[in-house]
Amino acid sequence: MSGKITVKLTAGDEYDEQLDQLRQAFFALSDGPKPKEKWRCALVVGRTVSEAKTMWKRVKTRYPNYKYTQFVSRNPYVLDGINPENISLFMLPGCADNPIVNDRHFRWVIDNAAEVIYVEEGADE
Repeated sequence: MSGKITVKLTAGDEYDEQLDQLRQAFFALSDGPKPKEKWRCALVVGRTVSEAKTMWKRVKTRYPNYKYTQFVSRNPYVLDGINPENISLFMLPGCADNPIVNDRHFRWVIDNAAEVIYVEEGADE
């Protein structure tokens, strides 16, 4: 639930009453139902980025819950700022040929990712 409340405070004896109304409105909004939707970013690793994008177009129909997709290139700087707790790592066929799989930081991302999915050769068809 999202709501917008505009409160106009005026100086005077009614300040405490207005402040109480503001507190009640704030807590009414914050106590409401929280969205349970949990999102994760799909981090896709293939032999090359262009090959991974092509293959991901066919594979992503089996994983419709991933709105945000990032493709991993050969350079480890792509991993800067990534929180592995929110990552679902998709290892596409041929990812072993990508030099980033030997990188220390990438190994750390694999170990700490929320989930790691190895896509089989015939699964993209």
